[in-house]
Amino acid sequence: MINKSSIIIIVFTFCSSVKANQGCSDFIESTTPDSRFEVNQGEVFDKETELIWQQCTLGLSGTDCSIGTASTYSWESAFQAAEAEQSSTGKLWRLPNIKELSSIVEYKCHDPRVNVSIFPNTQSNFYWSSTHSGYSEAWREDFHFSYPAKMQQTTPAYVRLVRNATTQVSNKLNDTGITWGGDYPSGNNATCTSNIASPQDCHQGRDFTHNDDSDGHAGFSFTKLDAIGNPLADQSVDYATTPWACVRDNVTGLIWEVKTADGGFHDKDNTYRWGGITRQGDYGTEFYSDWDVLVNASNFEPLCGLTGWRIPTSKELMSIVDNSRISPSIDYNYFPNTNHIQFWSAAPVAGNLNFAWTINFNTGNLDFGLRSDNLSVRLVRVGQ
Repeated sequence: MINKSSIIIIVFTFCSSVKANQGCSDFIESTTPDSRFEVNQGEVFDKETELIWQQCTLGLSGTDCSIGTASTYSWESAFQAAEAEQSSTGKLWRLPNIKELSSIVEYKCHDPRVNVSIFPNTQSNFYWSSTHSGYSEAWREDFHFSYPAKMQQTTPAYVRLVRNATTQVSNKLNDTGITWGGDYPSGNNATCTSNIASPQDCHQGRDFTHNDDSDGHAGFSFTKLDAIGNPLADQSVDYATTPWACVRDNVTGLIWEVKTADGGFHDKDNTYRWGGITRQGDYGTEFYSDWDVLVNASNFEPLCGLTGWRIPTSKELMSIVDNSRISPSIDYNYFPNTNHIQFWSAAPVAGNLNFAWTINFNTGNLDFGLRSDNLSVRLVRVGQ
């Protein structure tokens, strides 16, 4: 494995001193095509997530977001800026949570990793989310490297605000699992309280409106499926008593493979190099067919009685991350036998021919690995 920390430091240092032109690859599938959005007078409606975004980074305006100066904020002052925007516009603008913010990342591009025809003049740098991560840190997205991770609350970062299209919570995007608040500049609270007056992640979304652990932690909602795809009669049963083969995500509609410990195709200890069938695009020259045996076996003798199994996109894999947990950062009651390591996504890293995106289920971070690294895989399919 490579030393990623040294690479990240180099990349971030470069980003802070150079404003590079955006680069995009036609060999990588777009994750935020123009057809997904409707732009109207500085607001962007995302038809996939049913969220409305401010087209410009806070501090900028105009049809190409070229008027003004993009402002940076501490985590606390970012909330204050959102409240000021509410007061001046009469609209319920707020900081997005980390999954909402990551949903507009464009993985075929870099510098910045965003669709600039929809979100022009986006800064290739850090943007705050409303998601507290523990003590003195909160989650941010990096639109230079597209690396959502934790950062000191006092660090300056940019802001892009969001609001719900209706009074209803979006039913198309999983929440983060965060049900507690954080203090500024440091501190965890057992409940959704804080010395910051503005609503945080824990005050909004499914974790607030559907906080029920009977079918998954907080706002998550899962159904355990048996070997032929039928829901278990007793959803509260543990895996040792009645093993299940798949999990249906009732929010996203995706169905996920459950890893085993039996030495078979689905064993948790099986690892693979990157680049087999169902990868996203043909970017680069280094591809390995290691995971083909898993994908083909799951479709030939249909896992849970279903076909269409494939490697998930990075956004799909991120959807089952529970940001309130570590080691593993997933609901182990529904996803047993999850190793605390990286899982491959189908997405290559734009701008680097040797890497592909992963999710680190020890920390919950989006990560990356050399395509020759031997990492885990969890299959997915669209539900029915």
